[in-house]
Amino acid sequence: MREQFRPYTMILGPFTDTTVSAVTLVDTGGTALKCNYISVESSATGGTSFFTARIDAPNLTTPLANQTTAALSKGLETSGFVGGASKMVGGYPVEFVLYDGDRTDSVTIQCTDADFTNAYFIVTYGQVWTGNPLRDGERPKGQ
Repeated sequence: MREQFRPYTMILGPFTDTTVSAVTLVDTGGTALKCNYISVESSATGGTSFFTARIDAPNLTTPLANQTTAALSKGLETSGFVGGASKMVGGYPVEFVLYDGDRTDSVTIQCTDADFTNAYFIVTYGQVWTGNPLRDGERPKGQ
């Protein structure tokens, strides 16, 4: 079996401070889209900061409202948050590959320090599903 994916992309920014930004993931019609795949990547050009990306899926034990803010996630006295962190410059994408029951239509992004310049974020998201191998025989193959 093989997976199929319909990707959507948003470019957000520029971020100029550490304000929390909750982003609703929408389709081309502007309707909120329940996603099981989300990737968040920074394109900042300077600084040594990092960012966090968090989600609030309906079946998660710790909903977003009960999690600490990303600014507090640097300390040892904090609870965990459902998400990931990466460097603003030269870091890896924060990826969420969710179980189908944990789909979410939003992601929350926050820069942890103001030590960065030109911070844009690339958010790729969508729905991944298993393709139907019986339909492969119906696709045109050329001659």
